[in-house]
Amino acid sequence: MTNFMDPYEVEKFRNEAYAKFQSGNIDEAREIAFKILDKMPEHGDSLYLLGVIAHGEKKIKEALGWISKAVQSAPKNAVFWNSLGELYLDNENQKDAEYSFQQSIIYDAGYARAFNNLGRLKMLQKDNALARSFFEKATLANPNYAIAFNNLGVVLQGLKLHDDAKVSFGNALNIRPNYPEAHFNIANTLFNLGDVVGAIEHYQKAIPNKPDYAKAYFQMGVSFQQLRRDFDALVCFQNAVKFTPNDAEMLTKLGDHLLVKQDWKEAIAVLEKAVEIDPDAMEGFTRLCHARQLVCDWNSYHDDLDLLWKDAEIKIRKGECPAVGPFQSLTLPWSMDRLQMIAKMHSAKIKVEIGAAKLHQFDVCNNDSSSRLRIGYLSGDFYNHPVSHLLHGFFGRHDLKYFEVFVYSFSQKDDSDFRKRIENESEHFVNVAGKNAKEIGAQIASDNVNILVDLMGYTGFNRVASFAMRPAPIQVSFLGMLGTMGADFFDYIITDSFLTPENYQIFFDEKFVFMPHSYLIAELEPEDFSEKVDREKYGLPSNGFVFCSFNNSYKIEPTGFLIWMRILNQVPGSVLWLAGQSGGALLEKNLREEAARSGVDESRLIFAGFLPRNEHLKRHQVADLFLDSFIYNAAATSSLALQLGLPVITCPGDTLASRVGGSLLKSAGLPELIAQDPSDYERLAVKLANEPNLLQSYRVRLLENRSKSPLFDTSRFVGNLEKAFLFMWENFKSGSKPKPFKVEE
Repeated sequence: MTNFMDPYEVEKFRNEAYAKFQSGNIDEAREIAFKILDKMPEHGDSLYLLGVIAHGEKKIKEALGWISKAVQSAPKNAVFWNSLGELYLDNENQKDAEYSFQQSIIYDAGYARAFNNLGRLKMLQKDNALARSFFEKATLANPNYAIAFNNLGVVLQGLKLHDDAKVSFGNALNIRPNYPEAHFNIANTLFNLGDVVGAIEHYQKAIPNKPDYAKAYFQMGVSFQQLRRDFDALVCFQNAVKFTPNDAEMLTKLGDHLLVKQDWKEAIAVLEKAVEIDPDAMEGFTRLCHARQLVCDWNSYHDDLDLLWKDAEIKIRKGECPAVGPFQSLTLPWSMDRLQMIAKMHSAKIKVEIGAAKLHQFDVCNNDSSSRLRIGYLSGDFYNHPVSHLLHGFFGRHDLKYFEVFVYSFSQKDDSDFRKRIENESEHFVNVAGKNAKEIGAQIASDNVNILVDLMGYTGFNRVASFAMRPAPIQVSFLGMLGTMGADFFDYIITDSFLTPENYQIFFDEKFVFMPHSYLIAELEPEDFSEKVDREKYGLPSNGFVFCSFNNSYKIEPTGFLIWMRILNQVPGSVLWLAGQSGGALLEKNLREEAARSGVDESRLIFAGFLPRNEHLKRHQVADLFLDSFIYNAAATSSLALQLGLPVITCPGDTLASRVGGSLLKSAGLPELIAQDPSDYERLAVKLANEPNLLQSYRVRLLENRSKSPLFDTSRFVGNLEKAFLFMWENFKSGSKPKPFKVEE
């Protein structure tokens, strides 16, 4: 080269340098740029190109130097100013970034990229209104600017303008159909709008063009979870963690779904990793504690309890929602005031998140034309599930002359007889599976339901959020939640005087409806008692007393288990028969080790595997006495034992969940089996094991009373519940607030 380059030669070399850069020949492009600068040190395009190359190589300081020189050489070049702003923004220098972007616009009022960058900056500054304005200017300046439309949609999402966001993301996709981020963002918007199926479709479209898109896999998993497609959700969470292995939130979700799959060992390993990565993320720790409960790993039980409550206490004090949920809290040895505080915080969070005013516009004068009271029941447990085991004959027994009954189901359909009977006997069986909480609430409101009954509470993948929308003027908690919902959108809870004595009312936000007998109803199941079964068939010894507890494993805790071991030590040759499928091999290992520490030979613990329902009923014949758990009693499991003639002993505590067994025994006519305290429970168990005639008398009494006990008389229970509904409605029509009351037979 000569010391002088004519304009044609400069343009030639400049174009060659940019062509090399665009084709990926970075070193050659850099070499040509340096050659130009050697002859023309203030050549702006060459300075700019070197800055762009350095920026691409993450050499921010060097890039700033080159781009600054480019700006100095051409101070009215909008592109140079914009690039300088982008460098400042990447370097978290927002002040100089904003100045640079503004300068860019001064010199080119139609420069869309600068407007887009100003929008990005305002998003970082949490000024969504101004960010929206800049993104809109970017799209006006360049109607084919897909990135700006996508960014505008994100801002509109932040402003809760989901319909507008949907349009903006749609514009981005019209321009770039394979734009993965736009597919991801429109999917999030559709999810927020309640179109879960549509959201999944767009998550699926985002992934082919970005195969390692962990966020898309994760949110798709959340969407499948909403539809209760657990296996599909699990696969999504596995893929999310595959591509982002150190994200605590993703690991927590994966661990949770591995628990659903009953892969206990892997679930605990994943949850432990989540806690290790982010010890302050209490959601992961809370789920880890639940996993440990499921496999009865009590090595850190008391420390875990202390940490869970410490977090809850801090969060409640700040007005925030604690990580531990209302249902899990019922399984912990906590007082009712603690349980109520936790439930209150969760219900308040749900109410804020659903963001909907009350749906029902019920006016007694204008909407009371129907001759029948409209009752709605909502649950996701209408399949082979304990709730359906209890209620499969319930819905068809309503008096349809006075009541119109809607049964709303968001569970996946199975082929069980329980589901078939509920579906066939319900006056209106409404399948709302696949709908979100808002859509379910809208459906119920459109049906003009007078009294809406929740059968789940905070268990499982519930729809408490539908109740937060107040789709019915009266809303009732029944059966599913063994504690308060802590919500101002529940008016009543179905209970009984043993389950919740009157002085418990201060710990419940719902008003008590005291049933004449038990709060629980258990539909009788057909059982052929003439067919005798052998102990050996179930892995039991041919001789010796058989204590059993077919409870879910999370209901077993250290103090209660120690009492069971003391009982075994006092009854030579006895065994304890437990439900093994709820915690698998890890549960068996842990409990056998606990037994050995208590001086009990581990072989005296026998674990019952899964059997079809009819076989499970039969094996109750070879058990001698059912031992109830302490903090969270058996409910459906205990009622089944009683209807099959298997005596149950229980020890009531101070919470609703710990008093269920006593309620059932009183209703079944065996109050003698309600212990006064843990010592009495232990004494009673040993006494019954040593007095076979007394135990047999209880078994005979249960079987003789089976057909006339209030606990198993569904028609009688439904009649009493209908009296309660009528009282609630008359009280509402009078303009009175909900109040506790007793149902009289």
